[in-house]
Amino acid sequence: DPQSNIVCFRFLGKSSVSLDTLQSRIRREILLKGNYYLVQTSLPKGVFLRTTLMNPFTTLDDLEGLLEEIAKIGKGMG
Repeated sequence: DPQSNIVCFRFLGKSSVSLDTLQSRIRREILLKGNYYLVQTSLPKGVFLRTTLMNPFTTLDDLEGLLEEIAKIGKGMG
């Protein structure tokens, strides 16, 4: 069972930039496109993307769409 509505994660695709920089660039592109909203946070192991699930109308399709968008952007930055 979920203990929190906050999820922190990283895109781990291959890139010529550091993982921290990659997360920040992915977030910036997501925000520029305007279809999703993500924040980033610094944890002991680096910069992570973070989403907070609050809207009761959020669907599995919404979350899959977000992950697909992150993967598309991240792979394009390789």
